[in-house]
Amino acid sequence: MKEARDGRSGLRAAHGGSVRSARPRRTRSGATVTANLVGLLIACALAVFLVFALLFPEKF
Repeated sequence: MKEARDGRSGLRAAHGGSVRSARPRRTRSGATVTANLVGLLIACALAVFLVFALLFPEKF
């Protein structure tokens, strides 16, 4: 079996042995950022509600 240059034998090189180029950076759209902020606000409100319900169970 032929030994690879890096000392590992039996491994196939990806894409014929060349290093893949980096993927192009994706820009975030305004809709994505808005959806993330809405999700964050809902998660924070739910966390506050659950802590309040844990501390004051007689009000629920």
